[in-house]
Amino acid sequence: MDKKKEKAFGFIRKYSFLILDFLLLAFIFQVSYLAHKSVSLVILLILFEVFSRTKLSEKIFDRFNLPLFMLSTVISVIPLYAFYLIVFPKLPDFVTRFTVPILIIDLIFFATAIFFALSFVIKKKKGLGFKVFKSFLAGLALSFLIIIYLPLDSYIGNITNFEFPIQEFIFYQLFFCIAVACLITALIFFIPDKVYNIVYAVLLGIAVALYVQYAFLNGKLTLLGVSNDSVQVSTGTKIVNLIIWVLIIAAVSVLVLLIKKKQDKFDVFCFAIYLAFHIVSCILLISLAPSEIYGITTQYYFDSSEIYTVSKNQNVIVIVFDCFDNQYVAPYYEENPGSFEGLKDFTLYTNTCSVYDSTVTSMSQMFGGAEFDNTLSKDEWFDTYWNSDKTVKFYELLHDSNYTCNGYNFEMPEKQYLYGKFDNLKKYDEPKKLELDDFDYEKFRLDFGKLALLRSLPYAGKTLVKFDGLSFRDIAMYKLSTEAYYMNSDYLNHLQLCLSEDDKNYLMINHINGAHKPCTVEEGVSSSFDIMNEMVNQLKQLGVYDNSTIIFTADHGFHNEEAPDDYGATPLFMIKAPYETHDHIVFTSTPEYHEDMMGTIAYFTGIDQKVEPKFFGNTIYDFNEDSVRTRVWYDRMYDEDSPAIYSTGRLSYTTIYNAYCKYEFTGDSSCLYGKEPGSEGTEIYPMTEYFG
Repeated sequence: MDKKKEKAFGFIRKYSFLILDFLLLAFIFQVSYLAHKSVSLVILLILFEVFSRTKLSEKIFDRFNLPLFMLSTVISVIPLYAFYLIVFPKLPDFVTRFTVPILIIDLIFFATAIFFALSFVIKKKKGLGFKVFKSFLAGLALSFLIIIYLPLDSYIGNITNFEFPIQEFIFYQLFFCIAVACLITALIFFIPDKVYNIVYAVLLGIAVALYVQYAFLNGKLTLLGVSNDSVQVSTGTKIVNLIIWVLIIAAVSVLVLLIKKKQDKFDVFCFAIYLAFHIVSCILLISLAPSEIYGITTQYYFDSSEIYTVSKNQNVIVIVFDCFDNQYVAPYYEENPGSFEGLKDFTLYTNTCSVYDSTVTSMSQMFGGAEFDNTLSKDEWFDTYWNSDKTVKFYELLHDSNYTCNGYNFEMPEKQYLYGKFDNLKKYDEPKKLELDDFDYEKFRLDFGKLALLRSLPYAGKTLVKFDGLSFRDIAMYKLSTEAYYMNSDYLNHLQLCLSEDDKNYLMINHINGAHKPCTVEEGVSSSFDIMNEMVNQLKQLGVYDNSTIIFTADHGFHNEEAPDDYGATPLFMIKAPYETHDHIVFTSTPEYHEDMMGTIAYFTGIDQKVEPKFFGNTIYDFNEDSVRTRVWYDRMYDEDSPAIYSTGRLSYTTIYNAYCKYEFTGDSSCLYGKEPGSEGTEIYPMTEYFG
């Protein structure tokens, strides 16, 4: 080395502590958001002193070896990934804007620390770089298959079932893929050289077996609606499948080792081809995929600007509290009788029955006249009933009678079924992309990781992965700025009724959380009664209470899985007709049935007079406490004798339901309590498609 180079290296060596101090400072700065800042400052000063006295930076510089530093960088991804899971969510916004430079700085910091430790352990430097490359190539090929290719293939192949864009997860998956590849690299790098080539060949055999399994051996395995029952096969099939795996691994391993004697880098070449094949496949998948992978668009939206607007003339106000069971009322009434004083003009029905046990189907039944038909698919069912003569006529006559019809928080697979019926359902001139509000990366990784394992593992391994309850529904949350307030607290805090500026009558249908999760039953019931009382008070203040029809009800009661003894057929139902007054709230055992909802609204709006009798069905006033009527409730269930199904559509998720249990009864709704599917008075109907 000439004098100039020697002088340059001496200068760098002398001031190399500046680099180490900078890395340390950046790292401590981040840790300070986990620990107290003063504690972090003390740690920083101590480490500065230790580094200075031990001349650690000079020792690292003297020991520097590029291949060893490459290995250290690969290994450092593992602690770096764990560190970021803890630290980055707690960093302030101004720091996270510089994610890339901070990532590079932290990577070098961890790599430097690991390098210094490894420099004492690894003495042999010859061939080190190539072994690092080989190990990383194998790790990347395996992790790319499980973490990138198979999830991406499942996602694009079933794009209509998912509600999140590719750009929200692909970069996260790539980072996770590299982290796992580094972990595999670290594990196989330290295998002794004597058996390293054998292990490397076996890994290639496993990689080929994974490919053969997902490409040829899975049969008609479904990718969604996965449950452990769906991957059950005979013991004989499992044994044959395992034998094929053993033969593939053995054949590939022996072949590679034999050819490697003549072509030294043959195993590396095979892994490179394997990785390149899946990378090219991913590129083709993305390039040929529909535009939906880049974001969900919608052409319909609910305008919430009139959520608290009522008419100065006639109003029919229907507030639907989710999962509010009638059995919640009596205990609450005993503890809070004062909460019912403002509701003294109402009649509360104690003998009620919904038609369905889910929100989606129940809302379509109450306000779309949807009847039970288990032979129809999702789209067929919604199209048949929301576009039926009865439903179309219902909303046409309401509009002809000068009614504005506004609906809020309708859970529908596609909103276009309601278009033209609800005035606040608007349509964009062109499809508009929804803005993502939150994305659960961990849930995505777990759910799609299970899908990848389902496709790639042998049958004996598939059953070891727990698929039951696998759900893709809550991975992405979108900003729905045009939706109305749904949670009780939000609805109540913003509740400020106002009169419309025109002379239109108003039908308002508003579905809110009620007693449904995530709130507790006690919280939900209490806040629901607060909403009822506040709405009554504000209607009185506006002077439109007397001429308003007000219905407080629920889409359903208890969910069946939450009520082992009291099934979910008894929703809240209480009503005040125009100019109806009482000294106190009236409780009646008259049998109410949610099939009466459209007929009752038609009665109060007067549109029942414009069609033949009972065209829209019965009203609640067609019955009294002595009436005996037959009612039917359809409860979702899992039936071992019915075919397995899975839901489809944007709001899809794996369902544990595949059938309806029909409960038919004559008499009080208490007949339903404790009923078991298959018992007297029940029939089981297989679902064609789950959509409730």
